[in-house]
Amino acid sequence: MNVFLTLKSEYSITKSTIMVKEGVKLAVKNGYKAVLMADDFNLFGALDFANECVKAKIFPIIGVKVQFDFEGETQELTLIAKTQTGFENLLYLTTHSVLKSEKPWFLNLNEIIEHSNDLIFFLHKPLRNLLSKLQGKDAYIAISRLSNDEVEVKEEEEMLAVALEFNIPIIAYNNAYFQTEGMFEANDVLRCIGEGRFLLEDNRQKT
Repeated sequence: MNVFLTLKSEYSITKSTIMVKEGVKLAVKNGYKAVLMADDFNLFGALDFANECVKAKIFPIIGVKVQFDFEGETQELTLIAKTQTGFENLLYLTTHSVLKSEKPWFLNLNEIIEHSNDLIFFLHKPLRNLLSKLQGKDAYIAISRLSNDEVEVKEEEEMLAVALEFNIPIIAYNNAYFQTEGMFEANDVLRCIGEGRFLLEDNRQKT
């Protein structure tokens, strides 16, 4: 079964120009039978997404990207609900990150692990110490290529090595932030606004 990994909607604020409804239509148009939507730090679009998928007769997979402090640095995970229990854990974690966290939109790793029943973990960095803490969890090494530059290739090699070392499955994904090639510039402007950067800068992520 073809699965669309990963849709980012307009609720990934200043990151994506894709409306939820249009994102589902895009998945259907390209022949996908299921689509994962995992916005950054929130589930604001989850209900609309599920409803649109039901209308389109496509299977909705709901996730969210979360951030947390780990060994003195900000790290990110994508968490995906496998069941209703998993979705309830996503709701708890995203709500907690806003209402009870010392840093807005941040979570504590222990809090994530405590509420990880029926969740899938996508790891985006080759962090051995983090994987040690996630032993027994449904974890994947998630690899996405953006620029294929030397730094990215080296990190990908390290991620593959870590996956083999820990016997962790590998999954390839690509975040969709805009629908067509013609929307690239608008999305680039939106990202610059969100990051306080300028279009003329070269040392920034362009998606």
